[in-house]
Amino acid sequence: MKKLFLSLIFTAVIAAVSAATTTYTFSGETAQQVYNSTATLSNGIVLTSSGTTATANGVWVEPTQNSGGSPAFTGRISLKDSQSAPKMANGGFTVAVGDVITIYFASSGDNSARTLGVSLDGTEVTTGTTANGPKNICASLNYTVPTAGTLTFYSKGSGMYVYKIEVTSNGTDIKDAISSDLLKKAGCMLENPTSLNVEIYTVAGVKVKSSSATSICTSELTPGFYVAKTAKGNLKFIK
Repeated sequence: MKKLFLSLIFTAVIAAVSAATTTYTFSGETAQQVYNSTATLSNGIVLTSSGTTATANGVWVEPTQNSGGSPAFTGRISLKDSQSAPKMANGGFTVAVGDVITIYFASSGDNSARTLGVSLDGTEVTTGTTANGPKNICASLNYTVPTAGTLTFYSKGSGMYVYKIEVTSNGTDIKDAISSDLLKKAGCMLENPTSLNVEIYTVAGVKVKSSSATSICTSELTPGFYVAKTAKGNLKFIK
């Protein structure tokens, strides 16, 4: 009865968090200009610029700048990309299967429609375009992730602003229980006798560990609920 009760609790928690939304904003970040380098923000967004000048091809973090219109946002990333160098300046973050991405972005020029590109592991998957009107009025782009990977956003022409990113996980990656002969939890270890490649995710879809060892230690994980994924199936467990 106790095991059944714990199982029911775990199932309920999975259902409750499977629609969790992670929000990336920039008002709490440190102002900086990234060019010819890479920087990781405190919220996990990775900024990259292969340009050699900040004004032409850099990525600026502007935590106090406000958008116009409604809804209004404070804090933004400014993509200073030139017409001749799309994708030189970009931001990226990891995503899981089934994640729904919403990006709020705006043109940095008046009466100039600008296009935001989005790629998944290097392949462009969708775009969004601002209205041809006043600058700094946010448009939004929505995309549902078909496979786990790295999502990257960038200007496809002249400069633009990114104010907010929302990632809603619907839990479609959590399924297909694995046989205990192939993977099971024993104390703080995952026993993996056939050396399967095991990837451990939070129930929000964030990968926290990967290993093919026959015994995988989970002691460093934060207490909570996890899913260990393999090609043979998945194991839900509590740390």
